[in-house]
Amino acid sequence: MESIKAELEIEKLKAIAERKNMQVGFEVELQKLKNDAEAEKKTAESVSSKLRAAVEETRSKDEFIQKYIMGKRVSAEEKFQVEEFFKQYRLDFPTSKLKDKLYA
Repeated sequence: MESIKAELEIEKLKAIAERKNMQVGFEVELQKLKNDAEAEKKTAESVSSKLRAAVEETRSKDEFIQKYIMGKRVSAEEKFQVEEFFKQYRLDFPTSKLKDKLYA
């Protein structure tokens, strides 16, 4: 009878140890997933920042070109056409493609 009680006690301890090991394994996996999510978040923020910088740089270059052209002696119609061109260019600027390239 004593040996059965001892075996039962050993089995209980094994079950408790196994449960603890599984819990630790789950906690390690959870932490790994949190770390991966944080790394992805930082990558997305970096790409977003680079995209904003690239768009701002392009916008400033476009403004410079537009001011240069407008500064020359051109007719009112030509000035209007230049303004319309840059307005349309800003609408068509391929921000999603640029974002994908920066992300890569």
